[in-house]
Amino acid sequence: MARAVAGAWLDEIESGRCARTSSCCVALSGGRIAQKFFALAIEEAKARRFSFDRVHFFWADERCVPPEDGESNFRVAEEVLLTPLGIPEAQIHRIRGEISPEAAAAEAATELCRMAPLDSAGQPVIDLVLLGMGEDGHVASLFPRESGEQRQSRALYRAIQNSPKPPPNRVTLGYPAIAAARKVWVLASGAGKETALRESLALHGRTPLARVVKLRSETMIFTDIALGPPDVTSGSSKPPVERLFPFVLRARILLVGRETLRRSKSKLHFVLITEDIADGIRAEILKDFAHYPVVRRFTGADLEKFFGIKGAKAIGFAKSGLAQSIYAELKEHRINRPVIPVKPPQPPSTPPAERKAS
Repeated sequence: MARAVAGAWLDEIESGRCARTSSCCVALSGGRIAQKFFALAIEEAKARRFSFDRVHFFWADERCVPPEDGESNFRVAEEVLLTPLGIPEAQIHRIRGEISPEAAAAEAATELCRMAPLDSAGQPVIDLVLLGMGEDGHVASLFPRESGEQRQSRALYRAIQNSPKPPPNRVTLGYPAIAAARKVWVLASGAGKETALRESLALHGRTPLARVVKLRSETMIFTDIALGPPDVTSGSSKPPVERLFPFVLRARILLVGRETLRRSKSKLHFVLITEDIADGIRAEILKDFAHYPVVRRFTGADLEKFFGIKGAKAIGFAKSGLAQSIYAELKEHRINRPVIPVKPPQPPSTPPAERKAS
């Protein structure tokens, strides 16, 4: 997983918005998965001869320790990522954990606002925030069981005291800053995190990661954690595809209604029709969406149960990693073959009479 994310990160810098601007602001995190990600990013970067000359590095959070301390998130990134890549000091904007949390938070906020563009609410727009997830669903140094006042803080960087994890004093990006970021990627990996991830992705989840997901229109979560128990009723060890459906509404990839599907062909990944659909409508959908996979599965009642939509016989899934995962598990139920558009034949380069004469 970490290797795939490392490659995707370089792709984002190379071809995303970062490629069209003079600078790109990235906020890093600590943790074991981050160390693995850093090491693999170096491998990918060296293989591609990749340039980081426009990338400015910030931190999503920091422990209040000196930069040479083994607990320092900066130290880990410096040793594993920044120094091996030869990143100039001018592109490194660390949080100074050796001073008081309040002073470090204020200083880090000023520095980020100096480099990143501000949105209409005055929040700096970080191009990409990389987060891990703890066993309790915490991200950065935003932990569960905060007071309502703490969660609602508009501070860009917040001073954290009496953290439930050592060391007790920390500095972290606040929820508004993470919500304002152009992209947020979460790397969720490791034993003992299945419950936290499931809770974070539930409709009424209350973990810090759940709050981040609710505040944003899109959050990319990369994980190797298997969610949900095996489908014991089928005699198979493979979890049912329905375990992915609770995430669909939150990801906003569901397209409902034939007119919506027609208007959204440019972003359509595949179409799902129900098993109780009328034959005439099925034939029309197969004709309308001949160039897209059409899967026949479930009933209208199932769609109401899964997605809360009544009377739908055909839905679509917009292009996304989640849609790709769902289709991979449903493709055996595809009822059409791919139709590849063929260009019309080109007129002959010579007149027919000349061709006959020859």
